[in-house]
Amino acid sequence: MQDYLESPVSDSQATQRSPATPFDFKLEALSDTVGKFYYKQPASDIPIKRWEIERSEDRFATSPFNRSIAQLEIAFTERRRTWAGMKPDTAYAFRIRTRGVNNVASPWSEIVLGHTLGLGGVPSTPKKLRILANTGQRLDLTWEACVAATSIKEYSIYRDGRVVGRVPGEHLTFQDSGLKPGALYTYVVVACDQVGQVSTPSATLSARTEGSNGQAQWQVNQRYEIGDIVTHQGSLWQCVQAHVAYSPDWAPGLPGIEVLWQLLG
Repeated sequence: MQDYLESPVSDSQATQRSPATPFDFKLEALSDTVGKFYYKQPASDIPIKRWEIERSEDRFATSPFNRSIAQLEIAFTERRRTWAGMKPDTAYAFRIRTRGVNNVASPWSEIVLGHTLGLGGVPSTPKKLRILANTGQRLDLTWEACVAATSIKEYSIYRDGRVVGRVPGEHLTFQDSGLKPGALYTYVVVACDQVGQVSTPSATLSARTEGSNGQAQWQVNQRYEIGDIVTHQGSLWQCVQAHVAYSPDWAPGLPGIEVLWQLLG
């Protein structure tokens, strides 16, 4: 029987082969404008001439690297690298690959996510402040966690410009009680880290407590302001754009009306 041996790789085939993908890609530190990265050298049949790191600001997109891309080329002898020029208080996605001496790139590594600190190294700004529950005398608030150089010590909650409570950094909710039924209130949240640095305030949230007879029903020809909360077909809705409800077609929950109303529950 004839023995069949694997044919050796030709020079032309070798020029088309890609090097191995880097592994253990880590974001070691992230300030307001600078990131520090670590990565390990892969075993590769193709000699590697450099690393290539890519970043995108659009980390929440389905394909975050379709836009907002910047690329950094690094000599292969380096194992750690800092990258400046990032925007403060911004979410980023990162990935890395190698490029061989044949100028063919490896597949990209897994994506690593990070969020820069606020300008000057202060905590990032609390985001997505919203209402969890609304009664005649209480509003329950929640928001997204912030990042800090150390860790978040506490969040301060302001109602109508005055502090009404503080919660530990691991808590992302607050119950504001003792309110007046049917009254409109405005809130912001500020983060503070372990060394006393504070973030910029969150976006302002306006909310109205339920009236004494329960939450108002949505009505045609009624004017609604940002923050007004109504019930409609068993659900709770908050107005996100001031308007007059000229038609039943403007009711919360109908197609295209998400520009006017946000579902609360």
